[in-house]
Amino acid sequence: MSTENHDIEVQEAIALLPAWFVSRMMTDVWYFGLILDSGFGLAIDRITRVTRAADGSIWLDVNMLDQPTAKRLCPPSMTLVGAPSKRTAASVAATHVVWALELTDT
Repeated sequence: MSTENHDIEVQEAIALLPAWFVSRMMTDVWYFGLILDSGFGLAIDRITRVTRAADGSIWLDVNMLDQPTAKRLCPPSMTLVGAPSKRTAASVAATHVVWALELTDT
């Protein structure tokens, strides 16, 4: 994907979901956590796309971290889930994300 197309996708995503984490998590590869209303967190390294479904719901396509990395980065007070296999692509409904954070890389 060209840089210009990616910039357009980021701007469209910000229009759908104008939280600070969208632009940060779409333009940088890092260790992030999306904490869900269930109390679990998804350990990801980036949001690849934000889309509006036909029913109006907003979805985040993400690249999950592997389970060993998620476990290593997980603070004792949290439960972070990594990808259960080598296939790391996932989608999450934005309505289930209650907070987002950057995770340490050490």
